[in-house]
Amino acid sequence: GIFPRVVHEVFDIMHERKSTHQFILTVSAIEFYLGKCYDLLVDDDGNDNGNDNGQSKDPIVIDCDDFEPRGHVKTRLESMDDIMPVLAKIQENRTVRATRMNAKTDDCGGSSRSHCALILTLFQVDHSSPSSSGRGKYVKTTFTLVNFAGAARPDKTGKDRCSGMEVMMDLRANRVVKTGAQAFVINWELFEIGTAVIKATKDHQLGRKYIPPRQGVSPFLQFVASCMNGSALTGMLVTVSQSNRCGWETWFTMKYGTDLSKLRVPVKPQVSVDIKEALRITERDLQIVSELLEKTPEVGAPSSKYYIGRKILSKELKERLIFLEEVAVPPPILQDISLSSPTVLLDGKRPMKKSKPHTSSVYVRIKPKVSSPKNSTQYSEEDEMEIKHSNSKTCVKRLSGWTDDCIYLTGNHGTEEYDFPRQVIGPDVSQQEAYTHMLPNFVDSFTMEGYEAAYNVLFFAYGRAESGKRYTIFGSPLSLTQSELHPQWGIFPRVVNHVFQTMDRRPNTKYILTASAIEFYLGGCYDLLADNNRIIIENFEPTGHSKERLNSYHDVVPFLTKAYENRSVQAATTQMSSNTEDSSRSHCALILTLLQLDSSSHQYTKSTFTLVDFAGAETPEKTGKKRRNGSEIMTDLIAGKEIQDGAQGYVINWELFEIGTAVIQATEQHRLGNKYLPPRQLASPFLQFLASCLDGSALLGMVVTISQVMGNGWETWFTMKYGTELSKLRAPIRTQSIMDVKAALDNAGMELAQANEALKKTPETGSPSSKYYSLRVINVKELEQSVIYLQELVAI
Repeated sequence: GIFPRVVHEVFDIMHERKSTHQFILTVSAIEFYLGKCYDLLVDDDGNDNGNDNGQSKDPIVIDCDDFEPRGHVKTRLESMDDIMPVLAKIQENRTVRATRMNAKTDDCGGSSRSHCALILTLFQVDHSSPSSSGRGKYVKTTFTLVNFAGAARPDKTGKDRCSGMEVMMDLRANRVVKTGAQAFVINWELFEIGTAVIKATKDHQLGRKYIPPRQGVSPFLQFVASCMNGSALTGMLVTVSQSNRCGWETWFTMKYGTDLSKLRVPVKPQVSVDIKEALRITERDLQIVSELLEKTPEVGAPSSKYYIGRKILSKELKERLIFLEEVAVPPPILQDISLSSPTVLLDGKRPMKKSKPHTSSVYVRIKPKVSSPKNSTQYSEEDEMEIKHSNSKTCVKRLSGWTDDCIYLTGNHGTEEYDFPRQVIGPDVSQQEAYTHMLPNFVDSFTMEGYEAAYNVLFFAYGRAESGKRYTIFGSPLSLTQSELHPQWGIFPRVVNHVFQTMDRRPNTKYILTASAIEFYLGGCYDLLADNNRIIIENFEPTGHSKERLNSYHDVVPFLTKAYENRSVQAATTQMSSNTEDSSRSHCALILTLLQLDSSSHQYTKSTFTLVDFAGAETPEKTGKKRRNGSEIMTDLIAGKEIQDGAQGYVINWELFEIGTAVIQATEQHRLGNKYLPPRQLASPFLQFLASCLDGSALLGMVVTISQVMGNGWETWFTMKYGTELSKLRAPIRTQSIMDVKAALDNAGMELAQANEALKKTPETGSPSSKYYSLRVINVKELEQSVIYLQELVAI
């Protein structure tokens, strides 16, 4: 119908502007029933769809100053997938009654006995037209669709006609209002709206300001009449039936349409403002309201009557501030433009950036098809899978097409569209072009190139086996035998090369770059640079792992070779992997740590760039092994038994699912203004490590790789769903601290002395504190390394 199509059109238009605009779209649903106002998006277990006067619902307030509803839920819409559950909830909560004109059936509860307002609120900032402050222009607009309850003669409801006096007495006494009486209230409200149209038009013709009625009117009339002062474009659709028995209602509808078509008002547009000014005003208003709320007792004082209103207003201002902070951040394509102006040093210190909301950037890369040569009489493995599944009636999904920012999957039930990618990288795109699409902004943030401070970066890579993920991350096997920049080098070696190029252009900056490689395998955490020694996740960070010094980009190939040789892979006997390539059964984190010192200002900062290679999700039967259940797998893990291929697939899928859940929880906590706490209990080291980065400590990006082979339809579908979930992450990003290098060295020396003192007091065995011995040894070792690096930077 109209409303879902409006939402779809809004998303289409805003996504066309995504390179220059940031936006947030919310939806609200309000019911006006028997002179009161209710929120249809609040769960209402006591609601029986209108068989009372709404006593089981909590009414919301219509502000007496601007006639807007206050305290209602605003549900955020990320895509079209979000609107259908909202509409279903509205339908479930709306008040209906069975009448002669709309009988109650299995599919229909009867006739709506209330008016319903569906409100879309769009917050948008145009970052391509900076304001005087150098920031974007902000504007907020609403699209309200009001579904009037239908006018009907009271006798057509199948109930007795009631007088207005009886209805008002029942409402005042809080008695159940009969169905016939409800029709009286509906007709009275519709009549009053028609009267308001005539009055508003007359006032505008005479050049007078139209003031909506305040006394003796229902909240519905106040809400609708307030839009007749020129604050909104007004349109209306009336629907009529061809049935002869509906003649009176059709006549009333035509008369009503005639009256409302007479509305003439001078419409005022919404004015865009500087986003920085909008933030300042909202912060000021929130501070004023918060101070008033603190001084207002909940009960027992004359001012207590304002308590609920001020509490609601405070909550709405907090929510608005969160939205404004998020849309204030330029899109990644513009971030390097809007933030690349030279940084002015004040008293030798770089100004710190304010924490701002950040949207994860997700990219999709499509693997080229590998077919047999034209003159060959044999089929390649991909050709055989294609033939097998094209002849099968059980093929559920397949990749059917793509554009620059959209993927299409076709199955037995039609075509699905996935529009989450920031960029779709086609099969013919070179490694360098793919890198240019995805990574430069992240590397600039990591190295502080054109930014006021450095950011940590976390970049995921996900894809099923044989989808081109390894080629995208590392490059071809041949390229990794070359120490010079090779056309087929993948993301990680190119990141290292980019970092060295950036840092070597700064004669006044001294730096040290180190690299680590960690494997997460079946609930354990291992060092790939030290013969798979087990390491510890302490406070959500790995401790005790090796750090190799990189002196130039030539060192990246030996580093990757050593890390890959130690990684856990399964022999190529699975149905998902070819005979020429093993399948990784573990997740792998490659961590670059950059220490840099501005020798002119003596300012020091440390940042990390982490690339995480996820093990691919797959159906356990595609490993060629027997499916296992979770209880059996956990029993084998606890007993130290060997885990088979099918069970490994289960563990991988479970960890991937938990990460998606963590993304949803983190986004919700950030939206509510709460601090996100990563899971500690019943969470694998891999989940603890990744979830800790969702608290705003790192910029987030992701590339997902997919195959065009028809037999991989389930995995491609899962990959698209997974990318959709991770693209929803919103987090307030924190920059890395900048401090005087001598102060940093003094702090590190003090921490090392304290760590050595704690270690001396800790016996290796035979004491309750011995359980801390290994951890304290690791802590001393890492602090010693930090002191050495800082001393080296100072000496340079």
